[in-house]
Amino acid sequence: MKPHAQIEEGRLLRFAKRHLSEAFPNPQRVGCPDEGSIRSMAVRPRQADPAVGEHLAFCSPCFNRYMDFLAESRQEQQAQRQPLWKEVLAWPKTSPMWIGSAVMVIGLLSMIAYFVALQREDPRTGIVPPPIGTMPGPIEYSPFELDLRSISPTRAPVSKEEHPVISIPRKPLEISFLLPVGAEEGTYSVSLKAEGKPVWTARSEARLVQQKTTLRVRANLSEYPPGTYTIEVESVSGFHLRQLITLQGPEVEQKGKRE
Repeated sequence: MKPHAQIEEGRLLRFAKRHLSEAFPNPQRVGCPDEGSIRSMAVRPRQADPAVGEHLAFCSPCFNRYMDFLAESRQEQQAQRQPLWKEVLAWPKTSPMWIGSAVMVIGLLSMIAYFVALQREDPRTGIVPPPIGTMPGPIEYSPFELDLRSISPTRAPVSKEEHPVISIPRKPLEISFLLPVGAEEGTYSVSLKAEGKPVWTARSEARLVQQKTTLRVRANLSEYPPGTYTIEVESVSGFHLRQLITLQGPEVEQKGKRE
């Protein structure tokens, strides 16, 4: 093994030891094996119950006790050290340090895989979030007033009445619709349509503000290409307001202009 690889392995094992000795507190010792089983894992790992090794990776008190038994075992081995060539040949089968390293590495890899999975994917939606530092900031909505008071409401979604086209800036807007006199308060739906097909819809509550029935809706119009659209406002009772608009650049004034 190259010196650099040995250094990295040593760092990994030291990190795993520190993490496993603290990351899984179990003060009530729920589900813990007896000390004889833990000692057997440290002294005679090949004869020990594999379930004990799995438990050590997720119980800090048992892991720390295992490390104590492992240290005692190493001291006994040093006192009874055999010739180097025999020790090298026997190491893969008899060295408890190998088992201890394997337990720590397996536990560490399991934790790394778990946290990587959490960062890569939202378990509720399956959507992979963008990397840290590229998250979009909050959207700022500019106020915009759209006066529909001159439009006569109808009971059908299509009106034969022609109205001047209104230019609206193509950016996030908080639109205040001024509804015709006598329009009722309550729930309305708002639709943005292109060639008769809705591309955006929303629902909101109309309220009487300074003697004007006003309906406020937020819409990020920067998501749609420039062009001519139709805005339709429909009340729960069934009457419609229909207005042609054009989406243009953000240089358009905040208040709607009729062309």
